This record gives sequence, C-alpha cells and structure tokens, in this order.
Amino acid sequence: ESIFYGPVKKFPESFTVEEKEELRRLYVEAIESHVFPNYRKLRDFLRNEYLPKARRTQGLAAIPQGRETYRHLVKYWTTTT
Repeated sequence: ESIFYGPVKKFPESFTVEEKEELRRLYVEAIESHVFPNYRKLRDFLRNEYLPKARRTQGLAAIPQGRETYRHLVKYWTTTT
C-alpha cells in the first residue's frame, strides 16, 4: 500500500508481460532493500537521538531574547513594527 509502489501498478501498453514482470521485480527489490531500510534508519534516528534532545517549545519567543529577535526580523523584512 506504500506510495513507492505506485509506478509499478500501471505500465504502458507497449510493455510486454515479461518486461512488466521484470521491471516490477527489480523495482520492488530496490524499494525493499534500499528505500524501506533507509526510512527505518531515519525513523530510528528521529525517535532515539533527535527528538529526545529537541526542545519542547516552538517559535522564537520560546528562546532567550526570542521576542526581541522576532520584532527585529519583522521590522527588517517587512519595514513595519
């Protein structure tokens, strides 16, 4: 059901049955041996290393001098206060 399998769900009419089967086999093999394992590595990194060290707040206002920085950037980029 993964979106990665979309390209092998429908082939041009000009492809032979053998070509379709071979391309599908190679494509699925590549997804399962390269794409999925790397997505798992990314998931594990985010879950185990990145998120535990990330701050729980968002936006500039949550960091030291954040409000002042935000006001400065608004004025700098929009010329308004």
